[in-house]
Amino acid sequence: MIKEDAPWGNFNARLEIEGTGVTDPGTEPVTHHVMTQVIAKMYGDIRMEPEQIQLGIVQANSPFRGEAILYHKDGVEFELAELSVRFSRPEMQVHSEKTTKDGKPAVKIVVEGDTTGFDERYVRGTIFFKTSLGDADNQQLQIAGSVR
Repeated sequence: MIKEDAPWGNFNARLEIEGTGVTDPGTEPVTHHVMTQVIAKMYGDIRMEPEQIQLGIVQANSPFRGEAILYHKDGVEFELAELSVRFSRPEMQVHSEKTTKDGKPAVKIVVEGDTTGFDERYVRGTIFFKTSLGDADNQQLQIAGSVR
């Protein structure tokens, strides 16, 4: 069960399941352990597509751009009250634009940067945002790409 006050975002965890039983009537019980991964998505009323800005392969010494759309599941209009990018490699800028999704109001988040003079192999960053709907802090959107 997911708690009602669980924070917004994607979650990954490993789950170990243990079961004991007999393989044939009259035999000794056998215990088995199975490990599995649990993936949960907790978004409340605000949804985003895609769930991560995947830049793919970014050319070395070139500008890049990525975007995602945020929308309310019931089509309620909102604005971004806060928007910032942190932990970015290389430096990136982020801004938002009003748009629509399926004819309903939405917000497009756009991230831009440049790999000129950047000597690492990966582009990474985290966008933090808060909407005008009074939702929780630390809503995040990850940015990822490879430089070649």
